Amino acid sequence: MAVEVIYRVVKRNGDTAGEYMEKKLADAYDQRLDCMYSIVDLIAKADDSIAEDISEKIADVFIENRNELMAALKKVKDIPAS
Repeated sequence: MAVEVIYRVVKRNGDTAGEYMEKKLADAYDQRLDCMYSIVDLIAKADDSIAEDISEKIADVFIENRNELMAALKKVKDIPAS
């Protein structure tokens, strides 16, 4: 008999986002989901009429292009918002 350890990453709604044999991969994907949900929450704070699935797609694009996003954000000066 063999024992398998499976790390399951679960979304906010309880759905399984992925199953991994390695804890390192599961942790990395979990961190990605945490980041995505932080971005989704920021988008909802700005406009709660945007559907969550659309916000998730936007967040995913931000994460996939994080180097370009970070470079653009570094150019922003601290000035009061209007």
